[in-house]
Amino acid sequence: EIMVQVWYPAEPTRDSVRSQWMRDIKSAAPAIAEYIDLPSFALNHLKYVKANAFIDAPPIESGELPVLIFSHGWAGFKEQNIFQVEELASHGYVVVGINHTYGAILTVFPDGREIPRSPDALPSGVSQEEYDIASNILVRQWAGDIGFVLDELAALEPNADLGLVAGKLNLGKVGIFGHSTGGGATAEFCATDIRCKAALTMDLWGEPVSDDVISAGLTQPFMLMHSEVWGEARNHERVRTLVDASAGEVLEFTIRGTTHYDFSSLPLLSPLASSIGLKGPIEGDLGLEIINTYSVQFFDQALRGDSTDWDALNAQYPDVLFGVRP
Repeated sequence: EIMVQVWYPAEPTRDSVRSQWMRDIKSAAPAIAEYIDLPSFALNHLKYVKANAFIDAPPIESGELPVLIFSHGWAGFKEQNIFQVEELASHGYVVVGINHTYGAILTVFPDGREIPRSPDALPSGVSQEEYDIASNILVRQWAGDIGFVLDELAALEPNADLGLVAGKLNLGKVGIFGHSTGGGATAEFCATDIRCKAALTMDLWGEPVSDDVISAGLTQPFMLMHSEVWGEARNHERVRTLVDASAGEVLEFTIRGTTHYDFSSLPLLSPLASSIGLKGPIEGDLGLEIINTYSVQFFDQALRGDSTDWDALNAQYPDVLFGVRP
């Protein structure tokens, strides 16, 4: 059992109601705060934060739209990159965010069950070999979640059981994107499932990705965004091998002044973000603008066939260092 959330391009009416940033924030806020070493009450203010999206707003009049699947990082959650999924939805994509049960910080089901993250999925105090086996199982399970969601969308679409987005999904144009462990799941899935037509990873955690995937690479268009300071040498070596083996177009860059969590909404949650290591020195809005701009351009090129002048785009953003890995 997993929970998903769907964002889509809409035309809200005067009666449309703004969504909360995170529907289950009352339960999730203490768990997030504890994970980032803040007092349990430190993020209670987030219950007042609204998203830019509207609940069940009428979708735009359109034909079928490309579909993007988002996979969060370890102890993350489906809304962790809401700035990015909202931006992509506003450009005409249906974006499905997955909460990976037992790996997400908290999963709340409609019947009220609350499933916390299971530390046993990435055990501490074990040998490197045992840890590698556990992390590979985790990434393959998350890749399985991605495939399961696409299976369910395909099964529901012909029966018009998808509510407001019924008839809107072009499941022949599917992109996958993910952060950290979700980046590993993205690589794992896209290397083994032809439904993936484009892959975007942010601080890809390559260590748990299966050896055969690392050695074979990806055949789809593949964009890798890196922060400046995250990841061990072993991770960088596996990412290098994956990139070198990939047969499709590969776009790889580091964003100057970023750390691991700059690829999520976590730096926005508290003014203490920089002091507790959740944020790098890059100006916050600039970091989000770069991530959003390059995400849209990449998927527009890979899934819609639009052309992008990457040199001209890079001239606008000197903090984007192409061909650079931390």
